[in-house]
Amino acid sequence: MLTVLASSPLHSIQDLGRQGLSRFGLASAGPMDAHASAWANKLLGNVCEAPLIEVCNGGFKCRFEKPTTFSVTGAPCDIRLDNKPIALWSSHFADTGSILEIGAFSSGVFGYLAVSGGFLIEQRLGSVSHSRRDGIGGLDGEAGPFTGDSKIPYKATFTKPPHQRTPRVYVPDYTLPLECEVILRNNDNSSKEARDKFLHQSYLVANEVSRIGYRLEGASIPVKVPRYSAPMPLGGIQITAAGKPVVLMRDHQTLGGYPLIATVTRRSLGMLAQRRPGQSVIFKEVSPDDARAQFEQLTKFFGVFK
Repeated sequence: MLTVLASSPLHSIQDLGRQGLSRFGLASAGPMDAHASAWANKLLGNVCEAPLIEVCNGGFKCRFEKPTTFSVTGAPCDIRLDNKPIALWSSHFADTGSILEIGAFSSGVFGYLAVSGGFLIEQRLGSVSHSRRDGIGGLDGEAGPFTGDSKIPYKATFTKPPHQRTPRVYVPDYTLPLECEVILRNNDNSSKEARDKFLHQSYLVANEVSRIGYRLEGASIPVKVPRYSAPMPLGGIQITAAGKPVVLMRDHQTLGGYPLIATVTRRSLGMLAQRRPGQSVIFKEVSPDDARAQFEQLTKFFGVFK
């Protein structure tokens, strides 16, 4: 059992999401940065879809009521176990009564806390993922926030496995300008002029960011609107009536009327989620075959990956 001592309404339980239900209007939810969350589980030998805690903007404190091995990945911060600094992107052993503190993030937006075997939480519609928009999932099954004494069950592990650490080459620097890989759509009310303008300028992450979507600021993209609503994919980039891109994130709406100009690859989507307002983003076109090959590499390395 893990007892939550300090938290935020933005912290949540996530697994790889609620798949196959968009036809009913439900968001997939899941981790905003699938790369960081997958590493948190891999460091512990967990399956990729094991439930973990997504910490948004830091400020999380908990007590381990049973011994376990745990890991924290994602945004850099001051992290302490029993008031002693420990490393991110690494596995650690916590004894009964140990207290973990995750401070404010120095860069990035999301961090991930995993325990050996994953948190033991009842699924709702095939997933434990917290979707505030749909009011489903999480610790109580209804997307309620953690309280000051929330208790999250896990299975105790009494032996200390070998220490694991993510190779430095796989630990991103979230302060860098981001080159976001996208698959262009050539048949959705966008001209060659619009696509060229989309690819050949730099954007800034706007203040309007959430688990539903990230709005970007830049020169307006000329597109034809409105149109009939159509299914919206994860990572889809809609162009608003003002010509501004909005990237659809994990809790995005399943239907939309703004035209889609491109879709962000799964690898790049998590990197975008870790960018704060004011940070720079550019887009680079990749072929569907290249994007598929990248995704298959992730699947081979992590196992199930969504």
